[in-house]
Amino acid sequence: MIHLGLRPLGRAAVLAACVFSLSACLKVEDDNSKVANELHEQNVLLAEQNELLSQQNEGAKIALFGELIDYRSEQAIENFTVQVKAGLDWDEPIAFSGGEFTLDNIPPASDIALLFSSPEGAFLDRVYFLGSRATGNSESYQDLGVISVSPGVDRTFSITRIDNSEPVPDLEFYAYSQLGSSDYIKYYAHRSQYSSETTEYTLTLPDGLVQWVYLDLDTDDDGSAEYYVEGMSYYGDTVANFRVDELSSATHFRVVPLGEDTTVALTINLTILDELGNAISDATPMYFEDSAAIADAEYNAETGQYEFSVDIVDSGQIIIPAFYNSEDVYLGSASLSINTTIEPGRYYIYADANTYSSYETYSDNGVINLVAVMREVTPTSDLELVLKTATPSGGAFGARFFYSSAVTLLPNSVNLYRENALTVVRGNDSSSDTVLPGVTLVSTEDLPIAATGNLSLGSTLLTVRPNNVLSGGHDYRIEVEDIHDNFAELNVDLYNDFFEFTVKSPEIFNINQLVLDNDNYWNNGSRIVSQTTAGVSSTRTDRSGGVYAFFPLSINNLENFSLSRRIVTNNGTAENSFATYEIVRDGNVRISRAYTVSLAYEEQVQTQSYYYSLFEGTSLPDGEWYATSVANWMYDNTSTAANTVTFDFVIETREGEVSSGTISLPVN
Repeated sequence: MIHLGLRPLGRAAVLAACVFSLSACLKVEDDNSKVANELHEQNVLLAEQNELLSQQNEGAKIALFGELIDYRSEQAIENFTVQVKAGLDWDEPIAFSGGEFTLDNIPPASDIALLFSSPEGAFLDRVYFLGSRATGNSESYQDLGVISVSPGVDRTFSITRIDNSEPVPDLEFYAYSQLGSSDYIKYYAHRSQYSSETTEYTLTLPDGLVQWVYLDLDTDDDGSAEYYVEGMSYYGDTVANFRVDELSSATHFRVVPLGEDTTVALTINLTILDELGNAISDATPMYFEDSAAIADAEYNAETGQYEFSVDIVDSGQIIIPAFYNSEDVYLGSASLSINTTIEPGRYYIYADANTYSSYETYSDNGVINLVAVMREVTPTSDLELVLKTATPSGGAFGARFFYSSAVTLLPNSVNLYRENALTVVRGNDSSSDTVLPGVTLVSTEDLPIAATGNLSLGSTLLTVRPNNVLSGGHDYRIEVEDIHDNFAELNVDLYNDFFEFTVKSPEIFNINQLVLDNDNYWNNGSRIVSQTTAGVSSTRTDRSGGVYAFFPLSINNLENFSLSRRIVTNNGTAENSFATYEIVRDGNVRISRAYTVSLAYEEQVQTQSYYYSLFEGTSLPDGEWYATSVANWMYDNTSTAANTVTFDFVIETREGEVSSGTISLPVN
């Protein structure tokens, strides 16, 4: 067992430390002479003790002792020498016999190196790095225990290049057998010698005392390896290492020089199959290196293979683009990555065709035969909408769609709709339609409007404009349906290339256009519609209803508009009733859209996909409005019973003109 010397503080050293501490803590008080004298005497005594301890340390020495044995036989070594290095230089060798040794006059608390040698060459030199322990005594001992040495055994290595089998003479093997550690162990390594006659490296190692052998691959000390070693693990970036017990007495290594571009002429015969194993003859495979297309394939109809003739340096890739075959089946893309190895003629192949696989193949006289499978897939595209913008201005409008790559418009790519347009079909409108008398069909639909799309900026910008000025006050939607992705060669319908907008009404709103209606099918004492479309007379009586304020679409051309309810007159009785209604704020209408259809109460109304609230018993014509509730149950205003609501109003136009006032409106 090897014992490394520890460094405990000796008694004298501890005492010296205590003396220093006491000296640092004692102070002389000027105003107390007795205390000052006592402290002075104490300091003198401590100084004398420090001097004594210093003299003792100068004379302190360590004696190192131990036993040297043969590693295999465990027998004591009869004759050997030991050299000591306690500074920069080695002392003269000291001869010993019988295995045991004692080394006197070793300085304490020091880094020591011992070199064990055999004058007769019975064993290889071995160095021992240790630290002598600290002591304050004039004579101390440190047991180094049993130290093993062994005779040298030659290990022979040969190294050749894989590409041309030429020997490599400029590398070095080395190993360590020292005991202990030091920054200087590299100077005591066992190093190989190269023979140009045998083209072999010889490394002499102490038998059984070395576990690892290292191979330095950085011949010019630039921090980078000059060779790659076949099948060997690495230590760092520039050193390969291997266990001694895993090697034979003569081991051969093959290396590949790094940093040298080796070009290999290669013929690649590629068979392309579908999932059923049928040969595909109309694909367009291409060979790439460093993402650049290098070669097209020639199809050999006799062999059913695509042939490439290339000069491969490190790796290459064959890409087979996706396409529609003659049966209009879309076959997904496939690729083959071809990678050279350190062994000439051996290649790693990585195949990707919706499933991944890898394998090795070997060339035969510079020819490799590969197989790729193309599978039926759903077409995909990487086309994206990057940005969409619109610039409404009055009745004119333009929408722009920026795409990530070039596109082509198809016949139905560009569409413009007026959204939720009201359609009313009454049972007596026509004898040729399918709406029967007594029934009215109310529905909404998106009305198509003629528009034109134009491409620019390398076919990446689509600009859509209506062919005619759009009518104001309505909602519109530009929708781009299928377009052709020029890169993927696919027709694509993106989910987000649409634009919704509202065209402001060009009309000027007048407060007198505001209408109140309780939707009770009566107005000013008379039925609004007296019979159904089947000619059946209405029997509904006059009654009260919730009052709504109806606004024309032109309010969407205002900047701000508010109503403040002040007085409600119900059957001639006026009462204060306060409420505020924000109709338009900052150019945005704050109330809901509504449809009105004028019908008899008994008319059977069928609705289909209508979007807004529907009122069937107002005095208003069929149409679209903005509406909001402004009062609870009230009767119609008549000459004999006043039913009105009085409001204060404030209106601001887009141009910043502000008007205000009070208005009393009858309930229709």
